[in-house]
Amino acid sequence: MNKKIRIEEIEDTLTKDTSIAEFKDGLTSTLCKELDQLNLLTTLIKSRLVRAIYIYLDGIENNTEETSAETLFERAKDALSWDWFSSQTDRHYLNRKDTLDKYSFKLLRNQNKGVILEAQQRIMNQEEEWESVSNKWGIDPEKKFCGIYENIPSNKLGKEIKSIITGLELNKVSEPFRMGKNYAILEITKRIELQLDKDTRKMLAEELFENWLDKKTKDIIDKYLMQDVQN
Repeated sequence: MNKKIRIEEIEDTLTKDTSIAEFKDGLTSTLCKELDQLNLLTTLIKSRLVRAIYIYLDGIENNTEETSAETLFERAKDALSWDWFSSQTDRHYLNRKDTLDKYSFKLLRNQNKGVILEAQQRIMNQEEEWESVSNKWGIDPEKKFCGIYENIPSNKLGKEIKSIITGLELNKVSEPFRMGKNYAILEITKRIELQLDKDTRKMLAEELFENWLDKKTKDIIDKYLMQDVQN
């Protein structure tokens, strides 16, 4: 795959691709009549779209019918994602950072500040484990799973927890803080804060390619298929 193309070129080619039209004609009489088959239809169209991209890139004389859709998708992604989307990775990183950064932590809440202070001392002095004080003094929902939260995206954290996590060292118990009507303590057990390095940029470019492929698949369904449902 050494042919350099732009997104606009492949889109223009796909609108004229007879294989897409033939594939569409074979589907509209069956699957399109049943809206509950839309997920299956989307998968089939995406598979055909990837084949069309790969054939166009690698030369139409190469037969890809024996190659799996998954293999073709990975080849197309490897060939195109960086060329097409590398210039957009910094902006995409900023848009996605709150979902990419994740935290695991232990949390204890109680309306009584004295209880929270007592729990803090017992944990810090290794007199009791988090699980024990959570079962004894915690409230729902964390009491049900011993106060343990794992891999929570930053954008899912409440503002009180986010402000504490920002300045708290790993595996250190926080000072008591307010969470609504309750007092709380927290301990971070794992941080995943994605840095914008070469590997991250590659991952983001591939994600942008996948987003483009999802949108183009929907566009094809809307343009070439859903009109047949309405007729």
